[in-house]
Amino acid sequence: MTTAKLHEILDNPQRKLTAEELKEVIYQLRNDAFAEYGKALDNENLHISQFYCGENNAFQICLDLLEHLEVATDETPDTPLH
Repeated sequence: MTTAKLHEILDNPQRKLTAEELKEVIYQLRNDAFAEYGKALDNENLHISQFYCGENNAFQICLDLLEHLEVATDETPDTPLH
């Protein structure tokens, strides 16, 4: 995902995403981080590769959590996380 495409979403407070659209954005960001991780490894830049490995893991955790997302309805009570 290009920075411009990401900012089309982030810079527009009126822009809303469905759960599936959000998953796709995070998936694309994860793939970008994985590609940068590979480039860093090819260049033997271990410090940068570790950074992108961490980013990749964070995006994967987000994707895993989104699998547990329940679409809220007006009848769904707000339940805080503990």
